[in-house]
Amino acid sequence: MHHLIWLRFSLDFLKTEEVYFSKGNAASSNVPISSELAELDIDWKIMNSFQGLHTDDKGPVNYPSSFLKEDDDPVAFRETKETWNSEVLVANHLSLSYCNGMYDARSGVKIPL
Repeated sequence: MHHLIWLRFSLDFLKTEEVYFSKGNAASSNVPISSELAELDIDWKIMNSFQGLHTDDKGPVNYPSSFLKEDDDPVAFRETKETWNSEVLVANHLSLSYCNGMYDARSGVKIPL
């Protein structure tokens, strides 16, 4: 039987690794990517609302829904969608030494490393 797991990483890697940031899905051809996070003008109020439900013992198992409809406010809808799809890209590989938690994606129960 296979299990889907979440890995949680310390943000310490942001200081030591070559990283880039995207405002939106990095695989999209029209998404800005930069090594300087400030250049992307990400709305942190939107980003902070996307924290999921988690504690020290449970990983993120439920994520908030945006009740914003595209027809109601197309600009705000696009900004929210782009922000929630933002990514941190690591140039080479992310060492597991930065991993500080592994969780069962279905139950949120922490799995011993």
